[in-house]
Amino acid sequence: MTMLSTISYSTTTPGLRRRAMLSLARLRRGLLHWLDAALAYRERRAALFALRQWNDRELKDIGLNRGQIEQAVGGASRRRAGWRG
Repeated sequence: MTMLSTISYSTTTPGLRRRAMLSLARLRRGLLHWLDAALAYRERRAALFALRQWNDRELKDIGLNRGQIEQAVGGASRRRAGWRG
């Protein structure tokens, strides 16, 4: 009986191990994606805060007006992240 349980265990273990490794890889990928999104959000918020503190002349020097700040920050972060939207 010990011989049969050892044989059946050794034949099913690689399949279970592979599925477990794939599940862990998916979980890791999902967590990293979530972390990237959270960091990008924080960067956008910090950039918006900083640009809103600038006066109109400083914004004009970089080619923006107040109404374009959010669009400029959103577009730059999407390009950095590689989004195509």
